[in-house]
Amino acid sequence: MRTLDAVFTKLGEPRATPTDEQLYTTLAPLYRVLYVARNRIEGQLATVERVAAGLVARPLVSDTTTVLELGCGTGHLLAELESSFGTAVGADPSPEMAHIARERAAHVCQADAHAFATDSADVAVLLGAVLGHIRPDSAGQAAVSELRRTLRPGGRVVCSVHRSVAEPRSRELTRRVDGYEITQHDVQRPADEGTFEWQVTFEMTHEATGETRRVSTATTLRAFTPSELTAWFERAGFESIVTRPREYVAGPGETDRAFLLTARCPP
Repeated sequence: MRTLDAVFTKLGEPRATPTDEQLYTTLAPLYRVLYVARNRIEGQLATVERVAAGLVARPLVSDTTTVLELGCGTGHLLAELESSFGTAVGADPSPEMAHIARERAAHVCQADAHAFATDSADVAVLLGAVLGHIRPDSAGQAAVSELRRTLRPGGRVVCSVHRSVAEPRSRELTRRVDGYEITQHDVQRPADEGTFEWQVTFEMTHEATGETRRVSTATTLRAFTPSELTAWFERAGFESIVTRPREYVAGPGETDRAFLLTARCPP
């Protein structure tokens, strides 16, 4: 695992503008630090438990419930799911993210939904920009169909996606840890129809020396309206589809930034 010292050294090397994939690999330790600072884990866990309520008797701890988290990142939510359900399995395409997640959870792999057997999970979780990274739309629709395949009859899915961006919006998060002040500043700007550009800048300041190093990247993500995402899940064969605001992230405008979708496989 890369330490923060190693990341700081890496940022001092000459380099071209990194790709989104390279950022997820090189800067995974920063995501680990900042994700905790967002303090959203408890809200995410409560969301998954509500979705699973129709599968298991209360209390929502069941030795027979399997939860699959796709795009598990550094494993903060996955560790909580592991404590609340019989089995929690995480998957992430980034090798460094998956490596860090294994420090917290027992079942983590570098993969996507294609790696899992048919009817192998009771609940699928995609909380983040997972579906937004999958383009074009035909590939996104195929990914939702893969979700349907991996879930058992009556299984549930919960996902969050970004809403369409009408005008630029930004936010900033700073945390001090292990001798560094780390700031993430991100800006979302409207792009082509149905997409937005997401520019992310990380700044690391070594508190002992005052030296600051930074790196930026920009990626284009798919944004959704509730009706668009509902149509994807309907075509994949899901039912009982509901969309609602994403309420577990605090801050001005956060409930308008993204929304949740929950759905069920036919019994």
